[in-house]
Amino acid sequence: MWAQVRWDKSDAGHHQPDTAHYVCEECGALWTDVERWAAISRGRWQAELPGVPIVGFHVSGLMSPWLKLEDIVRKFLVAKGDAYLMQTWSNTVLGEPFEEERESVAAAGLISRCEPYGPESVPDACRILCAGVDTQDDRLEISVVGFGARNETWLITHEILHGDPALPGLWDELDQFLKLLFTRPDGKVMRIMACCVDSGGHHANSVFTFCRAHHRRRIFPTKGVAGSRPIWNARPSRAGYRGPTACTR
Repeated sequence: MWAQVRWDKSDAGHHQPDTAHYVCEECGALWTDVERWAAISRGRWQAELPGVPIVGFHVSGLMSPWLKLEDIVRKFLVAKGDAYLMQTWSNTVLGEPFEEERESVAAAGLISRCEPYGPESVPDACRILCAGVDTQDDRLEISVVGFGARNETWLITHEILHGDPALPGLWDELDQFLKLLFTRPDGKVMRIMACCVDSGGHHANSVFTFCRAHHRRRIFPTKGVAGSRPIWNARPSRAGYRGPTACTR
């Protein structure tokens, strides 16, 4: 077990992999590599689930007669702090799966914060509605998102319009959808104030044509890019779209 591998540090706090030993789980004795290999050679496989027809084996590098603890510790110290290297080290040395530490949300706490709402009843705290359109070869997928104070957001609705984006009929359906009105419980009627349409893929010209015709309604073509880039391009792209184009990340 990796938890039983110990090594010293210098007075200055530097790790000393050459001092690595294995601590016996039973008696606490410190094993050198030679003693560890000798103990492993006298061991035997014992089934944890006798009678199961499918047999599986888990072999750690700590059981290998070709790996020294010093080398294992050195690889661990190099990988420590880097999730990608730690995953490789855990998989190839310990033979164990690796799960990266990340922020999690308790299900009970999340459920307790749920509130009933839908397209027919936008939350009172919602101040503005925007939409995003994903362009696929056989459909348009639309998400309408509400925004409130302190970065609070709500997914108001998600709709799919099936059809060929190369044909104008599908874009007419999108045009009508983006004109829909939504109502808050206090009676305020809201409309979609801005929309971004994905121009990546095989239908960029259709997207540009639609956005050019409706740019006064704040309908813009977007394209996903990697890295840190300005959200708004300074100049039109070579595709000939005469209007602002947004980059999404």
